[in-house]
Amino acid sequence: MTRSVQIPSRPERGRGLFYSRDSGGHHEQTPTQYVQWASAEAEKLGVNFRGTGMQIDRLIASGQSHHGDLFFDNSVGGNQLKRPALDALNREILRDRNVSHIFIPRRDRLARPDHAVDGVVLEKELRGLGITLVFMNATLVPLRRGQRQNVGEVITACIDYEASGKFRDELAEKMLYAQLQLASKGFTTGGRAPFGFRRHLVRDDGAAVRQLADGEIVRQKGHHVVWLPGPDEELDLIRRILKLLETVPASRVAKMLNSEGIPSPDAGRRRKGLGVEHAVSGLWHGTMITNIARNPLLRATTSYGRRSMGDRRRFSPSGPRLVEDGDFREDEKPKVIRNPGSEWINANARFEPIVPVEQTDHLSKILDGRAGTQKGKPRSRDPEKNPLGARVFDMECGWPMYRVPYAGSFRYTCGYYQQSHGECCDHNHVGGPLLTKFALAAVRQRLLDPAMRERLVAKLRAKLAETPDADTDRLRQIEQKRGTLADVEQHYQTAAGNLALASCPETFAAIEPRVKELAARKLQLASEIVSLENSQASTITPHESVDAAVALLDHLPTLAEDPENLGSIGRLFQQIDLQVFLRFQSVRKMKRTVNQLSGGILTIGAIPAPVEKYAGPTGRRALKTRQTAENESPAAEAAGLDFTPDSARTAKLLGNVSRDDRI
Repeated sequence: MTRSVQIPSRPERGRGLFYSRDSGGHHEQTPTQYVQWASAEAEKLGVNFRGTGMQIDRLIASGQSHHGDLFFDNSVGGNQLKRPALDALNREILRDRNVSHIFIPRRDRLARPDHAVDGVVLEKELRGLGITLVFMNATLVPLRRGQRQNVGEVITACIDYEASGKFRDELAEKMLYAQLQLASKGFTTGGRAPFGFRRHLVRDDGAAVRQLADGEIVRQKGHHVVWLPGPDEELDLIRRILKLLETVPASRVAKMLNSEGIPSPDAGRRRKGLGVEHAVSGLWHGTMITNIARNPLLRATTSYGRRSMGDRRRFSPSGPRLVEDGDFREDEKPKVIRNPGSEWINANARFEPIVPVEQTDHLSKILDGRAGTQKGKPRSRDPEKNPLGARVFDMECGWPMYRVPYAGSFRYTCGYYQQSHGECCDHNHVGGPLLTKFALAAVRQRLLDPAMRERLVAKLRAKLAETPDADTDRLRQIEQKRGTLADVEQHYQTAAGNLALASCPETFAAIEPRVKELAARKLQLASEIVSLENSQASTITPHESVDAAVALLDHLPTLAEDPENLGSIGRLFQQIDLQVFLRFQSVRKMKRTVNQLSGGILTIGAIPAPVEKYAGPTGRRALKTRQTAENESPAAEAAGLDFTPDSARTAKLLGNVSRDDRI
């Protein structure tokens, strides 16, 4: 809120605005009743206010934060002092000098601050703009410039905001205790049922009452919600997925289901990502397949407490715990913590296992083995271990090939194949160290060509000839510093003499700092001269330097075998602008067909690429929204859904697309 703007005087009874914050219904009255109260108060005070209960209902239904005289923050935490409707309210106050009153139901509808003083300051800033704050239980008149706030008002406001902030702590504890109790009995704690299950209303004894509609909320004493097995066709599909996963990777299972036109669990739904609503593609992905296979409900077990979140209290097996430093990011925002399996709350579900427990245990071991050491690790952001990053391209699709860990080392795999979850292009890949070694050998071959070698040696020697001899340069620096020292010594003698002749304290105080400065400069120059005199010139001749540099070229390929040199190799490739374009062909091996490297082109410098490099978006979400008809998936076409990427959008390359071999 800007307070450096000079606010003109406001009328005593001008225009009134309504503001409130709703945190999910934890209060006695509804927004409609609040607006009706504000309208009645405005009429009593003779304030112009245009707002009705019907308008606030439409405002909430549309998802907007303000319209006309109504400002409403829906489901926004009271400890957040920057909110859409509150910010819009401040802008409207600064814009319209006729705004004289703000109707706020209660102080907890204005804020539930972490510190009570924040709420007091918020009120003071609004009143300092010449605004009268009208609450249900109090009216606060504007504060004039320089006017001290009544101490009774400050104490009352502190008590109210302390109570409203404390409510958040108490509410968090109550919710966590309630969820722990429900989870220990096998009831759900909220959320949609996973694929293959449905929400059912049951009594305390577990007797089923009825199935709930998607999104339906029921509050009935002595009743709770459980997840029970759903339609047979979904359960049959789950059993099929589990059987396939025993011998087929999850990405290939997803590709198989997409090719058959089977819609994914969320097909037809709409979601919000980064604040933008979009349609779910309806396609299967490898992660979706493994999540279904790892669902503990398949073995009739419920689990709670996999993650901890929140900024006041967090889950622990023994009850709510206070937040700690490790629960916040560097920007002081709370982060989601994944809890170890030993801290989960597990309970028996109220149905028999969908598949035998032995089968799920066996499949879990298979999936853990395929995940290897990369499960749960963040994606790598270390360019020192990616020498050919963004310099290897698949000639089939033009996409860059991304670094992925493999067998204790790494390799480069087609980025289009990865980002489309195996839907597009092929699993084209090449060993990372092998390709790096080949690229270095190609550079060495180019530089050690007889004609090229002679030109290189001649340029290096000419460059060294232009560079001053190290010993000559050292002697020149010594002479320069000795001359500077003589000048400083002369200035010092003059200043010291003037200091001795100073006739008053003021003159002495003015000259003394200059004398000290010149004395320090003398010591510094003397030290530098001694250091240069003691240093020795290099014993390596220019011809020996050139021979050593050329000899290093013979060892370029062996540098790729040392993982500590990958960063230097990457910088070398960047300086010479090396790029590799690879071609693959299908080869039949026993019962399956694989793609093998068949050739390619390596370029150095400003040589045009042999194929058109892909320049569109590389993010997975962006690829789903592309509208290019030639890349439509058979599954998307069968389901009537668009997921093909839009190449006209701004390209945004991903810099962290491959996990590394470290946490």
